[in-house]
Amino acid sequence: MEPKARSPYGDAMELLAERRYAQAWPLYEQRRRYSTQPPPTPITSQPEWRGEPVNGKTVVVCAEQGWGDQLLFGRFLSELKARGAQVIVACDYTVVGSVFYFAGFEVTPFYVDRPLHAGDYWVAIGSLPYLLGNAWPPAPVWAKADITGGGGVGVVAKGSPHHWNDAHRSLRGDDAERLLRFGSDLQPVAGNGDMTDTANRMGQLDVVVSVDTAAANLAGAIGARCWVLLPYLGLDWRWNDGVTSDWFPQTRLFRQPRPGDWRTVLNEVALALKAEGLL
Repeated sequence: MEPKARSPYGDAMELLAERRYAQAWPLYEQRRRYSTQPPPTPITSQPEWRGEPVNGKTVVVCAEQGWGDQLLFGRFLSELKARGAQVIVACDYTVVGSVFYFAGFEVTPFYVDRPLHAGDYWVAIGSLPYLLGNAWPPAPVWAKADITGGGGVGVVAKGSPHHWNDAHRSLRGDDAERLLRFGSDLQPVAGNGDMTDTANRMGQLDVVVSVDTAAANLAGAIGARCWVLLPYLGLDWRWNDGVTSDWFPQTRLFRQPRPGDWRTVLNEVALALKAEGLL
């Protein structure tokens, strides 16, 4: 996600954060024009789906934006399927694709420079809430996750350095080292494989403590218990007011009281973990 701009797309960001979804989704379509990360137009002769009846039709849903965004919007796939469509998700299978596959959807690779998988329609995944007429977030995508708990704490201290707000959302230096002492590292570089492997690991934990990155969206998508550490600046719209989130209502949010103050946030997390005997 990018910072807000004075454009219809920027207005959509504000409306989404304010829970004014019915007004926001039509404006969110303007990301095609104003976003620095617009949805790619696939190489295909099939028409773009604009809300037509899809019973008996094949709809290829194309990935866009980051992995966390794809997981977030993936929850709308079930409604498209419920309308009678054969849903094929075109994305990176080795990352988010494995999650959609285990959620019961057909998955195909998506390359912007190669022809798209054949179907009756294609659609960008971020357009689904607008086209389906959703005024409120539905349940997350992966209802079949095996949540057992009892395995302690998993932590994620940073996201992609290429994210527009990474300077504010990721932990560094002593803050990152302190969070990593709270539990096991869930970063892919720590040997967790693809997202399905990480999801299975998350399901075994008592709680996941993560900065605002794909890991937090994955935990929410599978229903794993998750505490999200949020920056004061550049708060993403999916966390609404930073106190509660419509998208992940079971997730506990810890937000900086002032810019750059991770110390207070980590103190609060430490107290919460100690209260549950997890630290």
